[in-house]
Amino acid sequence: MTQLLPTDDDLSVYVVQVETTGLWEVGCCNSVCSHLHHEVGQYRSKGHAEAAAKRHRLHIRRETTKRAERASDTVTIPRDAYLRLVKVAAYVSRGLSFVGVDPYPDAAARFALGALDNIGLIPEGEGS
Repeated sequence: MTQLLPTDDDLSVYVVQVETTGLWEVGCCNSVCSHLHHEVGQYRSKGHAEAAAKRHRLHIRRETTKRAERASDTVTIPRDAYLRLVKVAAYVSRGLSFVGVDPYPDAAARFALGALDNIGLIPEGEGS
């Protein structure tokens, strides 16, 4: 492989010409893709290869944006609080006909709400 042609600021997608075949190969070594290093495709012309590289860079940017949006929707809570929230949700999900059948998980609810409030996940005035 000879000629490296980075055509954008993202150098993890690259275009090279294979010496033995003369074909233009598009490769990727971005961790966003399912394989750390993979071949995107081989093309007869440099222009087609660069267009494919541009499309793959756009795919990477879109996937990176999606991952960032998903990450911003997640929060980390203490494991004990999570387990107690599950206990409260399981109780509540049984419906009103089961009230009084099992012990009411009020202590679990108070603990979980307190733990969430301690890490700032409950807006002011909502936890009372």
